[in-house]
Amino acid sequence: MLKAQIRKRLGELSLSIDLSVAKGITVLRGESGSGKTTIANLLSGALKPDEGEIELEGRSVFSTARSINLAPEARGIGFVFQTARLLPHLSVEENIRFPQTAGRRRPRVDFAEVVEILGLERLLHRHPGSLSGGEGQRVALARALMGTESLLILDEPLSSLDPERRSLLMGFLIERAAQTLDVPIIYITHSEEEMRRLARRAFLLQSGRLREMDLRTAASHN
Repeated sequence: MLKAQIRKRLGELSLSIDLSVAKGITVLRGESGSGKTTIANLLSGALKPDEGEIELEGRSVFSTARSINLAPEARGIGFVFQTARLLPHLSVEENIRFPQTAGRRRPRVDFAEVVEILGLERLLHRHPGSLSGGEGQRVALARALMGTESLLILDEPLSSLDPERRSLLMGFLIERAAQTLDVPIIYITHSEEEMRRLARRAFLLQSGRLREMDLRTAASHN
């Protein structure tokens, strides 16, 4: 379970977020610049809220009232950014295993299965500088899956992939990853197709607040 009641102001952007989600995939949508990635950064610890509370699996990771602000690496969160952000001096395999080797995290998914599903077998000994954008994003997704303990955040994770690979990975997220990880998954996307196929719940971010969407009647929002 993820529970967050947080406030943040960045320039003209003012966020007042009240979010409570259980295990499974929750989609977050909104116009460009509405603050979707900012919310992801606030939940992960990459950005500090001005005030509020964040709980993951009953554990407080941020609280202004109790002066708690756990570092991102201490929150057990897997995070796929819009860009891959791989470590250039490490091989693909070393990048994927980094949450285990450096963060001492206990993965909830199997390394060999993740590598097979994402089609990374032939890339394991290469380095990020030799990868295409789509290959790098697949490696980033594998690394996030291997590092997820309490929450997985996916920020436009399939945007650089071809339609066939995108469809395959959506199936993997629904049928295997969501069940195996058994944690809340926050999935940020502009795609109505992805939302309708993946989401158990969906929220639209407007004017700094989240509004739950009716997936039966939701119209397209960019």
